[in-house]
Amino acid sequence: MKSLSASNSSTENFARELREMMAYFDANTPETEKARDAMPAELRAKMDALRLDADAIWARERARPEISAPWILKVPYVALCVMLDKLFDETQPVQRFWFLETVARMPYFSYTSMLTFYEILGWWRRSSELRKVHFAEEWNEYHHLLVMESLGGDACWRDRFLGQHAAIVYYFVLVALWLISPALAYNFSELIEGHAVDTYGQFVDQNAELLKSMPAPRIAISLDIVFLLQLIRWLLRDGLPLPGDFDVLIGFMQRFKHQFHRHANLKVAHVQALYDL
Repeated sequence: MKSLSASNSSTENFARELREMMAYFDANTPETEKARDAMPAELRAKMDALRLDADAIWARERARPEISAPWILKVPYVALCVMLDKLFDETQPVQRFWFLETVARMPYFSYTSMLTFYEILGWWRRSSELRKVHFAEEWNEYHHLLVMESLGGDACWRDRFLGQHAAIVYYFVLVALWLISPALAYNFSELIEGHAVDTYGQFVDQNAELLKSMPAPRIAISLDIVFLLQLIRWLLRDGLPLPGDFDVLIGFMQRFKHQFHRHANLKVAHVQALYDL
């Protein structure tokens, strides 16, 4: 059995990413081209035609009800959104979504870590139901991430480097916020979830006809994701039907938007659960 020790894993990962970094800076071997070559020509042409207008995302945010948050959260939130706009232009929507999905898992990692920490110390021992919900939410985001990887969202070394390091920073920021106030940690995550809803909504509306003609990735229609969607509905006692069609890509984009919207709305309920259980 392969060893998963920290030394072996870190050494192998460093060697692999070093090779990819060198290829990234070598203009003769672009990584994204190699990943695109694995796609059928028709699908590759449609992927290249996908667009995402950053200005329209900001317009959506201004048009919806504002998520209440203190300035100490709003400032880094706006800075993060501006950074996304600068890093990913309108021709890189899948790469932007891969970045978002990588970061989107961190709240649930940090929440379960802190709930476990509180329970170990005997500070709060009624968190089992909340941990179960956060596990289901994180596992759902993991499948979102797999879908974006199947579309080539992580093909470029630069995107992986930025996404993984941003995720590490985000994780520890949320841990620190939780230590100050769990409400702050959930509130900051609510801001990010709201931005994801606006981003997916704009992407679906802007590329609706093209997405309807694109098949859903195999991972997206696996039984695992169907089971997990049902699991989350059961855990959250949510009987509402989830939108979308499993046969085409637009159905899953609509589902992702719906799920981010549910996650954003649940942040207030999570805080209430922390203090009321």
